[in-house]
Amino acid sequence: MAHGLNLHDGTGLIARDPTRGVLLSYGTTVPADGVRGYAPGSQFIKVDATSIGVTTYINTGTLTSANFQPASLNGLTTVSFGYNAPDDQPIFVADRAYTIVGISGRVLVAGTGGACTAQIRRAPSGTAVASGTVVHSGTFNLVGTVDANQPLTVSSASLPSGNCLGLDVSGTPTSARGVITVVMAAA
Repeated sequence: MAHGLNLHDGTGLIARDPTRGVLLSYGTTVPADGVRGYAPGSQFIKVDATSIGVTTYINTGTLTSANFQPASLNGLTTVSFGYNAPDDQPIFVADRAYTIVGISGRVLVAGTGGACTAQIRRAPSGTAVASGTVVHSGTFNLVGTVDANQPLTVSSASLPSGNCLGLDVSGTPTSARGVITVVMAAA
């Protein structure tokens, strides 16, 4: 059924359906949780965003109680971590619950300190990365073949809000350099 659509009114509302609410808007402040009048699925463009991936928000709430969440490309969040002779360290803190869907790494310079591997672990706040839970089977070989992808099989996909993902290194990573990428979907 066709009906009228109100287009840009100069106040930050780009498109509004008179019966369904605001469909597309922009501004410098994301609408507060619980605000009325935004259609489910409504998009908000934050025009002064300074972080990559934090420019578009989607209303996951209702017309009577909005809940704008950051939008991600294809619903996935990708975290890539370039390492250079790494020690154990956190690489990402979850701002909401995620499901890990894939992990892959690639050696750019093989380490020269002997056998050296790494694991990706999740750890709650207050817990060292090395004491966290490994989220994949096997290990990433920091002295592996240069320019060869090393996919890891996800074995513990849950990443609760507030937990970090971290790199746990075993061995001496002298000169080791490369990248590890973790792909996640919002849970």
